[in-house]
Amino acid sequence: WWGADGVIIGSAMVRQLGEATSPKEGLKRLEKYARSMKNALPSYAH
Repeated sequence: WWGADGVIIGSAMVRQLGEATSPKEGLKRLEKYARSMKNALPSYAH
């Protein structure tokens, strides 16, 4: 099951890059997405 989770998260990250209008915006979007995923985890996982 863990592999499927990785594919879903990875696809969402690639989407953040693909929907951006520039590489710089893509990295900003990716950083924002990654931070939101990190913040959604329990505090012991940080």
